[in-house]
Amino acid sequence: MRVVVSNPDGMGDVVLRLPMMRAILDAGHELMVLCRGHAEHFVRRGLGPAAQVVVLQRDPYAMQREKIEQFDADLIDRVHPFLQSDGVLAFGPYQWTILEEHLARIAAESGGTRVRMNGFRYLGGRSVDGIPGAERVVEVHEHWHESRKNAALCAGVLGKQVALGDPVLRADETDLELARKYLAAEHPRWWARAGSTGFWTGLMGNAGDYYAGLKEWGHENWVDVVRHLITNRGLCVLLTGAENERKSLERIRSLIGLEEQVAVVTGDASTSEGVSMILGLTSLSQAYIGKDSGPMHVAAALGKPVVSLFGGGHWPRFTPLATPSLAVAVEMPCSPCGWFCRMSESYCVKLVPVSRVTAAIDAVADGSATSRCVELLPRT
Repeated sequence: MRVVVSNPDGMGDVVLRLPMMRAILDAGHELMVLCRGHAEHFVRRGLGPAAQVVVLQRDPYAMQREKIEQFDADLIDRVHPFLQSDGVLAFGPYQWTILEEHLARIAAESGGTRVRMNGFRYLGGRSVDGIPGAERVVEVHEHWHESRKNAALCAGVLGKQVALGDPVLRADETDLELARKYLAAEHPRWWARAGSTGFWTGLMGNAGDYYAGLKEWGHENWVDVVRHLITNRGLCVLLTGAENERKSLERIRSLIGLEEQVAVVTGDASTSEGVSMILGLTSLSQAYIGKDSGPMHVAAALGKPVVSLFGGGHWPRFTPLATPSLAVAVEMPCSPCGWFCRMSESYCVKLVPVSRVTAAIDAVADGSATSRCVELLPRT
């Protein structure tokens, strides 16, 4: 078969989808992957040259009121022949977009088949039942973990159940050397120390938008956690994030005050060099601590222990596939809310006690943590 998988989502969603797409390739089928720029290089790293990768020039989630013709004509030209006759279009997201609906029509015109979960259109509540042609609908629960959803979608594409492993990414020597040279040049005193003591990477910044604010635990909490890593565990910490998170990260660093043991690195994950840097820095680290994020899933795919703070927005769909790991949130009656918070504060994140996080850090650092812990704490 020739299979097209749409991936208009974020970095973490696409990393979690890698095992499904690898299974399609391993079954001997041709694969075309549609993704946005910030996920392109992770797809290429995770799947290799066997998969064709087409980068979406627009964000389908932001095009609910725009005409579909505004998508790149080149995209349509490349997808159309791939869906001819025995082609299969797989909707990656449970909440699909206008892109998947348009591609479904192309599949119908080309004689191909579409496979989707029993979800709905993002924010629209529409179905695609009015589109002619062959369709397979895979029954899943909206709040299943994404890995379970992906396994069900994979079975719908292949026509049989396949055991999917965890996502796997690897840093090569070029990635590691790029990261080492950068740290030695930009943070020489920190790197001299971190090279001997070891370090954890942490994504703790706030980009300043509405959703970032909902996921924010609080600078003071992060400061306490980083100080614990430094003073009680003797480790260094590398605060990482996107460029629009730098101000927030620098604020955390200044509040900690231990400048030789805390460094800040921000970058652009939409470039090949940016992805290489993320893979290199994360691979050099001992573990990840921070928010539910794409870099968290990258760290897990690189085999790093993960300690992560969650909220109730999508709980527990995106908990990390890392061993050992802790994913923790506070139970609220409104969870899961899809990050449309009805409270004055996102208490599901903000009420997580620092002591629970530092206990998880100690368990990872001591080697006593050996399992995947998904913990929903009672409200206090």
